[in-house]
Amino acid sequence: MKYKHFKRLIEILKQQNELFHELSQLGFDFLENERFPIWENNDHMFMAALESHYTDEGIDWISWFIYENDFGKGGMNAMDNGKPICQDLKSLHEYIKQYKR
Repeated sequence: MKYKHFKRLIEILKQQNELFHELSQLGFDFLENERFPIWENNDHMFMAALESHYTDEGIDWISWFIYENDFGKGGMNAMDNGKPICQDLKSLHEYIKQYKR
């Protein structure tokens, strides 16, 4: 996946997560909502886009960056043989090229 598409996909997910958070603050629960599985459908679309381009290992790195490192804001640095990787979105994209389908 080209970087511009990868970046846009991650940006859209981040925006969606922020909107879901705001709605949850207003009392709308989309995480545990079986009648309106909007959050779940959003997640399935995101994963389908990733799975068409990356192996499970690549998706694991993307998930780490998003959820454990808060889209790169967590200040965590992943290391590979003592070399820092995935400090920002650009370096994540470069690193996961080895996990292309």
